[in-house]
Amino acid sequence: MGKLEGNFTSALKAFIICQPILDILTYFSMEYWNLPLTIGIAIRILFMGYSLLYIFWEKESRWKKQVIFYLGILFAVLGFSFLLNYFTKPDFILFDEIQYYVKNLYFPVLLSALLLAQADRDRKTGVKLYELIPSAMFILSLSLFLAVLTGTSNRTYQFQEGYLGWFFAGNEISAILAICFPVVLYSFKNEQNHRKRSFFLLCLFMMMAAALLIGTKVSYFSILLTLIIAVFGTIIQKVFLEKKIPVKKTAVLFLAMIVSYIAATPFTPSYNNLGGFFQRLSIEKQFADSEKEVLEEPSAEHEQESDLPDQEASNGFLSVILSKRDIHLQNLLEDYKDAGIIHQLFGLGYAGFYEGEPKLAEMDFFDIFISFGIVGFLIMLLPFFVIVKDLLKFLFRQPKRFFHPEHINLLISLFLGLGIAFFAGHVLYAPAVSIYLAMVFVLLLHYYSLPHEN
Repeated sequence: MGKLEGNFTSALKAFIICQPILDILTYFSMEYWNLPLTIGIAIRILFMGYSLLYIFWEKESRWKKQVIFYLGILFAVLGFSFLLNYFTKPDFILFDEIQYYVKNLYFPVLLSALLLAQADRDRKTGVKLYELIPSAMFILSLSLFLAVLTGTSNRTYQFQEGYLGWFFAGNEISAILAICFPVVLYSFKNEQNHRKRSFFLLCLFMMMAAALLIGTKVSYFSILLTLIIAVFGTIIQKVFLEKKIPVKKTAVLFLAMIVSYIAATPFTPSYNNLGGFFQRLSIEKQFADSEKEVLEEPSAEHEQESDLPDQEASNGFLSVILSKRDIHLQNLLEDYKDAGIIHQLFGLGYAGFYEGEPKLAEMDFFDIFISFGIVGFLIMLLPFFVIVKDLLKFLFRQPKRFFHPEHINLLISLFLGLGIAFFAGHVLYAPAVSIYLAMVFVLLLHYYSLPHEN
């Protein structure tokens, strides 16, 4: 092991555990110090540069050539996109554009570094990520509780309830909990050491409480869905995979966690926020039904406008679910359609051809497509294509191992992360979140590459 490699491995462990601390520093930088570049972002950019040094000059791996080739193509395509928009975009805010491009590069760079750090190693080395993530979640949850208790917590919503602690973005902290909860759940289930197992269980309950206090739909339903799947997964493991292992206590514990989670809900911000959400859905449904009745009996003066009310009603219902992201998306898609072929291939840059204050759709896959075009979108999503290829290959070659709890929990984490990225955003180009998704990617690839018993 080279000196840089050894230092990078130690730095990586500390960097993962300290993620919540970086987010707290980011919050205070923005809330109280008014710094143009937050401390958290600055440290993450520096570590991103350190990761590139590690990738290009130190680590030897069977995947190194493929990783360097991929990053070279990615940097070339995004570099061309940046220059294209620099010279042709009607409004170009240099700092915002640079920051956005760097944030989008963060995920593939960290994913590449993590992949090389885990490559060609035995199973015990790969499992260390399972110990680092719970430690980070412990710090995140504890800081949230301290902020609430001291009355210094940031609010999740301006006109609704919820606590963010010393964090800035509710979408990001919700996505972090959603992605990490299945990983911590498996860490607890798989751990044999009593002290570590107790710590992982404590982390699970702290994350559940944090999700209830934050009050977002994403955090609340992600935790609940993971627990429900965990119960059925435990039963499947007993019946079809490992019939001799005792799972009754684990299944009962997960059921108790579900019951306690639901029972605590009425006393938390999540309850009031969810009630308001379903009330808005009901209002939009009634509005859509009333418009439908009007359309069924069209008069002569309404014939030419018959399509408009239905579209508005439909958009209203969708806007409630997507928190009006669809409205911004429609504007961005109009910019994309009106752009020339070169921009459609390589993107419109940050927030499209904006007038006034730039605003993303906050739906990651659409934002990436519009910002970097068809070519950039396909290059950015190449790691996802690799995962799908390996997943399908693994399903047909080792169907029994496909339903192993480790694999199922990692898939839950991956699908939750990608689902949140698609509908709510703040995952793929949010460095605070994307590093956790990168770890899940690496754990999955590590799992597929290992010889399994049984």
